[in-house]
Amino acid sequence: MAGETRSTEARKKLSKKVAANSAIAKKRKAKASKKPPYRPLKFRSVEALQKQIDAYFDSCNDYVRNAKGIRIKDSETGGYIKYQVLVPTVTGLAVFLDTSRETLLDYENELHKNKDIPDEIKHGFSDAIKKAKLRIYAATEQELYHGKPTGAIFSLKNNYGWEDKTKVETENVGRHNPFENLSEDELRRLAGEITS
Repeated sequence: MAGETRSTEARKKLSKKVAANSAIAKKRKAKASKKPPYRPLKFRSVEALQKQIDAYFDSCNDYVRNAKGIRIKDSETGGYIKYQVLVPTVTGLAVFLDTSRETLLDYENELHKNKDIPDEIKHGFSDAIKKAKLRIYAATEQELYHGKPTGAIFSLKNNYGWEDKTKVETENVGRHNPFENLSEDELRRLAGEITS
């Protein structure tokens, strides 16, 4: 009888556990149905995205300063002179925008899963990212002319489709056999002369 009581208690506990798990599953399902099936937009407008992109490129530069640390002005324009401290990169842009490379490239390729975005905004996001990538591409190309270009070459090959190509020009000469017109006897005689 004691064994049956334990068995009954175990079944009751199990059924309570199943019921609790079922209730949790129902709550999760209800919560998930309220959410849109896509991630909300990171940027509300193309202008907001462009402003952040410009801020990223600006963050890659610093001011030229004199020995006292005072910024130096350009005598012609009157603006402060800047120089590039960091080479801009696609990953750097993604980090600055607080997103991933993949999400950034989805925006560029208009693959964002949010169906509520009007096409003109999708195209605007795409254009902004493409222009930013072109600026990064130009900066990476410039790195080829400074110091050790290995990193720039790697980036250009992997991100921009560059390839090492070697052009080899050959003439269609064909093979020439100096013995092709000799008879079998002549060949045997030559072989005998060579071996003796």
